[in-house]
Amino acid sequence: MVESGLTPPEALATSVINGPRFFGLEDAYGSISKNKYADLLILSQNPLQNIENTTSIQYMVVNGDWYSANTIQSLKDTIRK
Repeated sequence: MVESGLTPPEALATSVINGPRFFGLEDAYGSISKNKYADLLILSQNPLQNIENTTSIQYMVVNGDWYSANTIQSLKDTIRK
C-alpha cells in the first residue's frame, strides 16, 4: 500500500482499522479493548516511520500465548522444510 502512495500510518490504519470496519467486524477487531480479539505483534522498530519495520517482530501474541522472535523463526524454519 505504501508503494501505491499511502503513508505508513495510512497503510497501517487501512489494514488494522479499516479492514475490520469494511467487513463489519469492528466489534471484534481493529483496536485493543475489552471483549475484542487481542492478537498482537510487538515490534522493535516503529512502523509509522518506515513500513518495513513491520518485519522487526520481537514478540507475537496469539490466543493469549506469547512467542518470541526466536520461536517464530523456528516455526518458520519448520514450515519451510
